[in-house]
Amino acid sequence: MKLHLPPVSVIALRGGYGNQLFAWAYGQGLKSKGHVVVYDPGSRLGRGFALDGLIPATARLPLPAAFWRRIALLDSSWPRRCKLLVNIEDQQKTPSHFSASSGVLLHWGYWQSADYFSSVQEKVAHSLTRWLNIDPNDRYSECAIHVRRGDYVSDPAAATIMGTLPLSYYRSAIEQMKDRGFSHFVVYSDDRGWVEDNLVPLDENIRVAASDPEQDFVNMAKSSGLITANSSYSWWAGFIASFFGATVIAPRRWFADTTLDSSRIAPQSWTTL
Repeated sequence: MKLHLPPVSVIALRGGYGNQLFAWAYGQGLKSKGHVVVYDPGSRLGRGFALDGLIPATARLPLPAAFWRRIALLDSSWPRRCKLLVNIEDQQKTPSHFSASSGVLLHWGYWQSADYFSSVQEKVAHSLTRWLNIDPNDRYSECAIHVRRGDYVSDPAAATIMGTLPLSYYRSAIEQMKDRGFSHFVVYSDDRGWVEDNLVPLDENIRVAASDPEQDFVNMAKSSGLITANSSYSWWAGFIASFFGATVIAPRRWFADTTLDSSRIAPQSWTTL
């Protein structure tokens, strides 16, 4: 009798907190399809492993950086020699899971769409609330606002790909939230000076939270309303918040680079401006 082994998927954790969450959730979608999923913790791929406690040590598999560099360069010859399969995210195609009956698969991408884990969204949301120790019944009545600037201003590559959102986006989003009954707003940002100069003057009921990335994320996720930035960090706060009934507004145009597709990033339940 021939033993059938399930496919083993190795997923690179790239970038920071929010992007690593996208890769983790993509893996949860693969698990639901019968894959054994492990993650490269990303020490050489991003800003350091950010998901301790969510991804157990038994599901981590550090690989040589040369593996991922060759994938990033679209070198397709060496995986075949090593009897490996490679799945590279294609922004021009509808999100889908790489199907395989067996073998070892390397997955390279950012996977920035809930479509990649559509069949397990509820499981993903509950896993995150447990990991973050969020009580679904403990909600804040204020509307949270996330302003991401930081590397979007200081890093030329990030500025070219992502770019900062204009003040007009926040002004329109705040007015829409007021129309939906919100009267108090809390801004979470890595650029307090810009917020105090540009957002605070818009309304006397706008205040700026002290900057603490971990607590800021939890506070946004617990808010009854959220205006996101074009940032995977506040995307995930919005995902958790909206799963428990929050109103979320996100930018329709996610990237400054217009060659990149933004159409699948915001879930259909969100309002985009």
